[in-house]
Amino acid sequence: MSFQWTEEQENVIRFREGNLLVSAAAGSGKTAVLVEHLLSRMLDPDHPADADRFLVVTFTKAAAAEMRRKLLEALEKRAEAHPEDANIRRQIQLVPNAQVSTIDSFCAEVIRSHIALLDIDPAFRVGDEGEMKLLQEDVLSDLLSDEYDRADPAFLHFTETASAGKDDRAAGAWIMELYRFSRSSAYPDRWLASCLEGYAVPEDGDLTGKPWFTRYAGQLTERAEKLLRSVRERAEYIRAQGGPQEFLDHALEEEAGLEAVLEAAAGCAAPMENAAAGCAAPAGNAPDGAEAPGPRHTAFDLFEARILELPDQANSRKSAFGGVSKEAVARMKEMRSAYRTGVKELKTMAA
Repeated sequence: MSFQWTEEQENVIRFREGNLLVSAAAGSGKTAVLVEHLLSRMLDPDHPADADRFLVVTFTKAAAAEMRRKLLEALEKRAEAHPEDANIRRQIQLVPNAQVSTIDSFCAEVIRSHIALLDIDPAFRVGDEGEMKLLQEDVLSDLLSDEYDRADPAFLHFTETASAGKDDRAAGAWIMELYRFSRSSAYPDRWLASCLEGYAVPEDGDLTGKPWFTRYAGQLTERAEKLLRSVRERAEYIRAQGGPQEFLDHALEEEAGLEAVLEAAAGCAAPMENAAAGCAAPAGNAPDGAEAPGPRHTAFDLFEARILELPDQANSRKSAFGGVSKEAVARMKEMRSAYRTGVKELKTMAA
């Protein structure tokens, strides 16, 4: 009794023209349908295609071996049912030469078949994952050493930004992550060049039209909003405890500073949207003591300046604690310390 295919499976099996993407859950019979599709092409009564003319790529060598085995078994069953069919016997003979393999194995076979045309050692082999990792680490180590010797300012700035202290492993990890991600592109060098284009600074110095810049401004705004909520919570707590007034004054000062930051952020959003649409970003008002707006001065400069103006240092006198429990004072100091940490992080992002 023959297997009963669903209508969708039958469509895949009989499909001939153009490209086809088959998406189905695990265990739904994709391999069986693919085998049947190949069989229908090989045994087509009008236009048969030989088994060694197909390229079937799998993720693993085990999957490739399983695919080849199932294909051969299916052909042998057809041969038993139709012993007079010479084409079936021919396909059985061709299956061992069929390109059913991983992409790595297929590429290696192409290279071996044309080794005389390439400047490659004929004794080459495909390295396993462990070997490749060790080789990449060696190359990365040599690369970093060479760049440190050159002392290029851009490279040194990158390592200082990406690493913590004298440990540059984080910088190396960034390089490797970018390298591996680029390998997923058909043209990795072209993809990397396009990434650089996204970070190129225009002649007028205005970055507000860059997608990454919009996300960066959004992260600053989100951090400022979180800090403002915590400051307001602290102010309410101080009021509920009846002081100290000095602590409350600090909280109100910090609240006003964060409100100014978010006000500047709101003024920065519209210019960024305009820039993304191809419009010029209007210049914002310069903060106190800053230079007058110029070609490179946009609304974001005001936003950034307001962040850097946030108060993050204040010490209260012990005499201000009168009438407030030690537990309440400890809680206020804890909340104030969390604020200072948050402000320093925000300023580091904006600097």
